[in-house]
Amino acid sequence: MKSLSQDIKEEAVALTKEALVFDVYTCSPQLRWTEKTGWFSRFGNIQMDLPKMIEGGIDAAGFSLWWGPTQNIFRPGVNWLGSMGELDFDKPDWYVFSWPSDPYLPYKYEDYMRSPLAWAMMQYELWMREVEASNGKMVLTKTASEVVQAEKEGKIGVMIHGNNIIMIEDCLDVLRVLFRLGYRMMILGRLGRNLVADGYCENRTKSRLTTFGVGVVEEMNRLGMLIDVSHLSDSCTYDVVEVSKDPVIASHSNSRALCNHPRNLTDDQLKALTEKGGKVGLTFVPSFIDLKAEKEKRGYDVESPLFQKFLDHCDHFADVIGVDSIMIGSDFDGGGTLLKDASEMPKITEGLLSRGYSKQNIKKILGENALSIIKKVIG
Repeated sequence: MKSLSQDIKEEAVALTKEALVFDVYTCSPQLRWTEKTGWFSRFGNIQMDLPKMIEGGIDAAGFSLWWGPTQNIFRPGVNWLGSMGELDFDKPDWYVFSWPSDPYLPYKYEDYMRSPLAWAMMQYELWMREVEASNGKMVLTKTASEVVQAEKEGKIGVMIHGNNIIMIEDCLDVLRVLFRLGYRMMILGRLGRNLVADGYCENRTKSRLTTFGVGVVEEMNRLGMLIDVSHLSDSCTYDVVEVSKDPVIASHSNSRALCNHPRNLTDDQLKALTEKGGKVGLTFVPSFIDLKAEKEKRGYDVESPLFQKFLDHCDHFADVIGVDSIMIGSDFDGGGTLLKDASEMPKITEGLLSRGYSKQNIKKILGENALSIIKKVIG
């Protein structure tokens, strides 16, 4: 492929700024709970913070709040506590912390193994502090109209995404509380089995939603909460689509036909999901684009083979389910390293322009499609 012209690059920047850009899935809020409030408003070493969002033309995002490391991730030889990189293990008293911390001071851990519900509450509190510390540059949004209004006012729209339904433990009342607080999207599973459904690592069971899971789906429909089937087993994905009265999303998955990763979706799944009005977020995770992708590299040029393969995924989605069903779910700070960081979002526009997508369709992919399903399901 020939190098893209400067005209296309300038057009891409302008079009990205003109469009309402909604990244439906990023893990950025999960990373800095030990830092002093206000970290998100400052330029830092993570992929998505406020300065990078503004530079990249991102107007709103689904910020995914963590549930805690409590489900099938502790394995021999893996120090998950140490991998967080925030604790100084060289200090002899590294395990001595106060909890809770004084207001607006860095959090430290007394007990890492807290309940998923406690993590949901703690993450919410920490993230709302970041919204408040942004001096009006970010605003919590609970509906599509609030996202649009925030964009008109030059503010970043924050929509809260729950990273795992185990946050509600075994109680629908807790789901209702989270909804009252502002949670508007929720993944129904992650790796293994929970009280609602099976994650993709339990695919051999060929299971469906549990009885409680059916109740969760029905209650999310009643509340107006967007169901996310990312990470579910194949059979549970089909069952959620069948049981849900509202359309559902897969916030960050690519095409399994092009990259045979279990986290990607088959053409049949894509059709089943979108025939009921659902939408799928193309993700920037290299291994979801190509199983042979470099694992450590962050940031690729549009002309690079991996970026071109990402565009192939978009083309495949367009052929199988249509442009109106495609969104962006970067997974920034959770593995989405196709781009160096959020400031490079115009590269996506650049690539789409190079493939001949119209400006109207690019705007749909960048944010309008996400906004439409939020409006339909949430309001």
